[in-house]
Amino acid sequence: MIPLVLSRAVFLKRGMLQKSVIKLNELLDGHELRSLIIFSLICQVILVFLGDHRKYSPKVRIRALTWSAYLMADSVASYALGMITNTVALIDNENENENASTYPIENITMTLFWAPFLLLHLGGPDRITAFSLEDNELWSRHLFSLFNQMIAIVIVFSIAWDESRFYKLSMLMMVPALIKYGERVWVLWAASSDHFKNFVPDLQPDHSRIMEEYKLKEIEGHKLIQLTVNKVHKVMRTHVEADLKSLEEQPSSEKLYRQSQFELLAARGLVDIFKRIFADLLLSFDEYATSWSVLKGKNFLVVFRVIEFELGFLYDLLYTKALVIYSRVGLFLCFLSISVILVVLILFTFTHKNQLFSSSMFDINLSYALVVVALLLEIYALYGLLLSDWTACWLINHKWFGFMKLINWFRPLHKRRRWSNQIGQYNLLSVSLKEKQSSVCHRVLGFLLGVDKMPVVQKHLYKTHEDVNDHLKEFIFKQLARDDQRRDAELPSPWSKICYHFRNSNSLDNPGDSHDEGTESRRTISKCLSRYMAYLLVMHPSLLPSGTRRIKYQDTYATGMRFFEQHTKDKRHKIKMTEACDLLLRQVENEEKHTIPKGQTSKLLWYNGCLLASKLHDIANEKKRWTAVSEVWVEMFAYAASKCDASDHAQQLRRGRGLLTHVWFLMTHFGLTDYFKIQNVPAIADMIVK
Repeated sequence: MIPLVLSRAVFLKRGMLQKSVIKLNELLDGHELRSLIIFSLICQVILVFLGDHRKYSPKVRIRALTWSAYLMADSVASYALGMITNTVALIDNENENENASTYPIENITMTLFWAPFLLLHLGGPDRITAFSLEDNELWSRHLFSLFNQMIAIVIVFSIAWDESRFYKLSMLMMVPALIKYGERVWVLWAASSDHFKNFVPDLQPDHSRIMEEYKLKEIEGHKLIQLTVNKVHKVMRTHVEADLKSLEEQPSSEKLYRQSQFELLAARGLVDIFKRIFADLLLSFDEYATSWSVLKGKNFLVVFRVIEFELGFLYDLLYTKALVIYSRVGLFLCFLSISVILVVLILFTFTHKNQLFSSSMFDINLSYALVVVALLLEIYALYGLLLSDWTACWLINHKWFGFMKLINWFRPLHKRRRWSNQIGQYNLLSVSLKEKQSSVCHRVLGFLLGVDKMPVVQKHLYKTHEDVNDHLKEFIFKQLARDDQRRDAELPSPWSKICYHFRNSNSLDNPGDSHDEGTESRRTISKCLSRYMAYLLVMHPSLLPSGTRRIKYQDTYATGMRFFEQHTKDKRHKIKMTEACDLLLRQVENEEKHTIPKGQTSKLLWYNGCLLASKLHDIANEKKRWTAVSEVWVEMFAYAASKCDASDHAQQLRRGRGLLTHVWFLMTHFGLTDYFKIQNVPAIADMIVK
């Protein structure tokens, strides 16, 4: 009797345990799907608000959060759609099984209603379609994913068509979902390396025009062909330059508004020319003449702002949906999406109130959240479209000045952030002196990574950022605008320039008091550029010429630490920066270059740097000394910018756009890079023969 009772009790407990496990699995499955949908919604919000911040913010945490949201958004939405498909398929296969009743029809209704929103999330926001240039090359993968998700949703709808009370709303919600996903696939395809050139106008030779110009100039007694500018310059003059004559008599706000219009239109016209560089196409000297005629005689701040506008346009073309949304079709699709989502929200509200069912309030609120957030994000996208530089150009060109003034009042052109206006700084002496060695962050990372990985910690611990001031921009602009540099597209070796400046500086007489504002400004510029170049060497070596990339940061860092350890008597004494500089200047004279073992490049590099600093310190004329040093740094900086590949500069557009990219693009406008070719060779040969 007792064994029978015990066996029955065990059997009942086992049955209860199995039912509990089934219910627990169902509960977890339901919450897992809901959690994924909420997480997908959060990723979309992050991408909408932070996707555009990265072009003017160099902060690592912004890029890290955007990168994480970008990677997880597609995975989470795809996995959630897969769960919906599996759930509906299981219900259909086990329709006659009693376990099928454990999943209520109301839950199926909500699940099917959520599917189009996940497809909408896969389409992504307008302000970020690609996190990096490599993502544009994956357009075929996204196209394949679009077909897969569409087939899955069609299968789901065909299975549970009769059981869903919201199937009409679900079908209606598929319209904006397909629009957003289709836009993303098309933009990724258009921005890929193989297809971006299809959206760049080709430069066709115009032999007759060259011959006609030659004959006219020959009649006038000229022997040279005077290049003309294209319609970009004419449009700019028609709309803006006529108003610039009266700027001095206008209030400062009106002056800034007119000046911003000039800069915006100039950039909009020039970007159609210079985006050829990012399509791996060359430019003709007609394009150089056009850019030079537009920018010549302009203040350096105006020129840098034009470059800033242009790079902003290029960022939009490569990393956002600009190719489709800033058009009549894109505007129509935007209003269509907003209208459809608004209709879905209204109908869902009435349907929910008129057809009561036993769905949980959490599911109902989650459905409301999906619809409302989708509507708000679309409205925010329309807000960004109306207040963009692209729209401002269109309004000015079509003379909608009233609406343009309204937008400028709401969001002034001259106050919009388009890049970080900061440059990275890295001081190798500060690293070698271990100035931040005692920080908590340093100790924790050192403990986690180990001693061998400390150089990796140092790279991120000692980097800082400084604002790019107007003195630095002016100095760089004047150096690039020199006649001897403008005549030669291939910059001379910076090391020959060092010798030239060093010889000239050494032979100059001391004019007396050298301490003036110019000296302090040149010293600041030299320090800023030198630390920026060190920052590029450590953090972004791909932006520097190939010969420079071979310099190993870890070896140089170790050489510096050994140097100060060997020349410090008291190991407990903390050497300050001024003491370290004096120590380097004193001790370098005792070093013998031939004592450095062969193959120790880092030690030789350290020695040569200290030797050069010692020789420069011997120049009595401080003003001439810092003039030579600052000019050499600008020339090395320009040389590095000109030797960097266009794709590497394009990658910097998503990192706050460093000064190196701005200077490189400015040099391209001045004809100081290798992106120009001589066109119309048959016509030129014909002229030479004649």
